[in-house]
Amino acid sequence: RRVLAASLGFAAGVMVYVSLVEIHYKSEEGYIKAGFDENHACIYSTLSFFGGILFMKVSVVHICALFSAHHMHQLTSMILHLLQNNH
Repeated sequence: RRVLAASLGFAAGVMVYVSLVEIHYKSEEGYIKAGFDENHACIYSTLSFFGGILFMKVSVVHICALFSAHHMHQLTSMILHLLQNNH
């Protein structure tokens, strides 16, 4: 069972890595098409990625500060219910 768990974890990590590399590549292509050189495109693509992560983290912190744990549980339950009904 441990080997299976480790193998599945490794496979999931590889899939996430491949997805992120592909997204980064497409982002670079977009910056290059917008007129930036390759070096700046790579830098801006990387900054955009980590800027998005920072934005999500700040958003989560602010949302958690606005709502108590009880309200967050209700909100999460409502979102999950809506997602389940849409699929």
